[in-house]
Formats: sequence, structure tokens, C-alpha cells
Amino acid sequence: MEKREKEKKEKEKELKAKEMEMEKQKENEEEKENFSIEVEKQEIMTIDKKNINESESKSIKKEDDDDEKEENKNKNNNKLEEDDIFKLTCREKCPACLTGISFKSISYGVCENNHSWDRCSNSLLITNTPYIKSCQSCFCKALVDTHPRSNISVPLIVKDIQNHFKSCIYCGNQFIYLL
Repeated sequence: MEKREKEKKEKEKELKAKEMEMEKQKENEEEKENFSIEVEKQEIMTIDKKNINESESKSIKKEDDDDEKEENKNKNNNKLEEDDIFKLTCREKCPACLTGISFKSISYGVCENNHSWDRCSNSLLITNTPYIKSCQSCFCKALVDTHPRSNISVPLIVKDIQNHFKSCIYCGNQFIYLL
């Protein structure tokens, strides 16, 4: 009998051990399930945050794009106005190709075929002759009304301007003849 009681007790211990083991497995499974639920919640929150950030950045980007489009539109309108002004005042012809020279800079002029010409600092006409004078200090160019080596004909305005400006109008230094 004692054997049977011992066997019974051992079986009871084994059952209790199995029950405890099953409870631990259930607890582990519950913990795993809770953990996976938490991970899913965090993933959902992360996705939501990304979606919110994306929508915010899209709206900001859209606003920036709208602002940029408006700026470009204004720039294009201003550029068209500037181009119209320069086309109206385009009175000089390129000596090389006889196309119009636009007035976009006081130091040089560029024709439609991209020939570049220095401008006279006094009259702002292009210097289309080799007989010019240059400032010793700032190197700006000026047309000459008379040159010792040439009998060139210059516009009357150049002669009048040269009578009034004997030195550089930008820095006050003297001009020197280049040729």
C-alpha cells in the first residue's frame, strides 16, 4: 500500500508540475500576445505619425510650390517687361552681323548673335573702332573724337561729350590712347 500511496503522490506531483508548467506556458503566451499587441500598436502609431508628417510636408511643399510658381510668374512678367523695354531702345547695330544690340549693361553691349562690345563710358555707345582711350585706373573705355593715327568720323554727340569730359567720369583719372 505504501507503494501505491507513493505512486499516487508522485503522480499528483507530476500533475501539479504539469499544471504549473501549463500555467507558465499560458502566461508566456499571454505575455507574447500582449507584447505583439504592443508592437502592433507602436507600428500603427509610427505609421500614423509618418502619414501625418507626410501630409504636413506635402501641404508645406504645396505651399512652397505655389509660392515658387507665383515668384516665377512675377519674374517672368518682369523679365518680359524688361525685354520689351530693351527691344524698344535697341538702336545700335552690331558691326559684325548688323543685328540689334540690346542695352542691358552700361559697360558692354551684346547683339542677338552674342557678339560682345565694350561701351563708351561717356556716351554709352558701343566702341566699334580700335581707336579708343582707356582709363589708367579703372580701365573703362571711351570713344575718341580725334585720334593722331586716324581720320575716323565719330558721331557729333561723341565730340560734344569729349569736350566736356577730359578725364574718367567714374574715377577722375586720365585717359590714355590704346592705339
